[in-house]
Amino acid sequence: MSDPRPAPRESFDATKRYNILKFRTATGGTALMPWELNELQQIINYRVGKAFDRIFKSGAIIGELGGSVGTPAVGVYLGDDTMQAQGDFIGLETITYRIMITTGGIPGTAQFDYITSGDDQSTGPVTITAFNTWHNLGVLGAQIKFIDGGDGVLTVSAAGVAAWLLTCSYDYQLPTVN
Repeated sequence: MSDPRPAPRESFDATKRYNILKFRTATGGTALMPWELNELQQIINYRVGKAFDRIFKSGAIIGELGGSVGTPAVGVYLGDDTMQAQGDFIGLETITYRIMITTGGIPGTAQFDYITSGDDQSTGPVTITAFNTWHNLGVLGAQIKFIDGGDGVLTVSAAGVAAWLLTCSYDYQLPTVN
C-alpha cells in the first residue's frame, strides 16, 4: 500500500546560496508548512556545518583550556610560612579561595581548609603531607603548596580567618585542536 500523502518537498540546494525563505499563508490559514520548517532547519544545519568546517579539520580532537590561578595574597600574617599556587583553573566563574590552616603542626599532622566565593566548596580539612608538595584545592584545577618558614611547623589560623586569599579567574578561551 502506498502512502497517500504528497512527498515532502526537499528543495534546499547549497549551490543557490540562499538563507531566507518567504512564506505565503496557505489556504486554510496555516502560516508555516512542515516542509518550510524542514527547509529552514536544513539551511541552519548547512551554515553551522560550514562555519565549523572552517574552524576545525575533520577528525580533530577538541580540547578546551580553562582560566588562570592567581598569586596568593597574605590574608593574616602567620609567621614566616608561605604558600604558592598553580594550575589550570576550569571553573566557569572567578572564585576567591580563603585558605586557613585549621590544625597547626608538622606535615602529616597539619591540615588546611578553605571557603570560596563560588561553587567549589570544601569537603573538609586536607592533611598537608609535606612541605613543598602540591595539594589539590577543590576540584576545579587549582593546586597549592606550603613552604616552611624555617621552624618546621605550620601555624594555625584564627577561627574563620583566612591566612591566604587566592583568586582563580575564569578566562573565556576558544577550544583548541589537539
